[in-house]
Amino acid sequence: MADLVVDPTPIPQAPIAARMGVNQLNPDEWKQATEKYESDMFEFFLKYRNGHPYKLDKASEEIVKLLDKIRQNPEWQTFRYQIQETVRGMKNVDTMICLGLGKYLGSKGPGNKWVEQYTAFVYMWEQVDRKWQDECRAQGNNHPTPVARIFQDPDFDLRTEYLFCKIARRNDPGTNVVVEHPVAIDMIRRNTNTFVYAPHLPCRMDPHILSYMPQVFVGNSSQGRAGWDQAVLEEYIVESKFDNIVGRVGPKAEDMLAKIQLARSTYGETRLIFEDEVAAPHFGRLSIFQRPV
Repeated sequence: MADLVVDPTPIPQAPIAARMGVNQLNPDEWKQATEKYESDMFEFFLKYRNGHPYKLDKASEEIVKLLDKIRQNPEWQTFRYQIQETVRGMKNVDTMICLGLGKYLGSKGPGNKWVEQYTAFVYMWEQVDRKWQDECRAQGNNHPTPVARIFQDPDFDLRTEYLFCKIARRNDPGTNVVVEHPVAIDMIRRNTNTFVYAPHLPCRMDPHILSYMPQVFVGNSSQGRAGWDQAVLEEYIVESKFDNIVGRVGPKAEDMLAKIQLARSTYGETRLIFEDEVAAPHFGRLSIFQRPV
């Protein structure tokens, strides 16, 4: 039987009017508030399916399908192997943090960048959580708390948070927690037993995050576009102009160079391989950075 698609339920004015102590809302104010969110949350004002906005429910369905593909299909075998090898070398990682995932923008062709990058995170979390559960049981804790799943990006909107938190998926049982900046950064700084996933964090941020010593960092490769040389050059240009330092390397660029040197001496780097032809363009040049434990 096909899923039932229905019109959205109109929002009644009476409950909020009564709570505000008025007999009738100002029609212009109601119109302005409605029009704002008809733009910012447009899916919520269209058709619904399974109790959710139809378009967001479809996106969630794509997550379910892709997660099954990542677990089973040959074109994801290399990715699976790389993540499993990475997790095998970890110890006591109890927190996964995703930085800069961006907001869900809808489908615009084969595959969807946000769906694919989020679903890759879910697969990685499964492997990390399984390792964590085994480690806890080996130490006598038979009811360990699942590995935390923390997401931070100032670009997140309500549509994206809905996909994170409001739609249950049969093969995605983890609990997503969305936090405001700088909560996730502070968590990395305080806890070196973290796995950080940053598929398109600005390259100037990467050396700073690595300086907090997470066990694993999946983000921009150190070489090439969005690599560490580009990070240094961007820092140098911004500092030269913003702080009016011309003709010499300023302290911020020097700090960047020192953090890159520390990262090179601390982390091993493995290029992450995506063989799926649809997904590969959406991930760019990512690497796994892992420090010995």
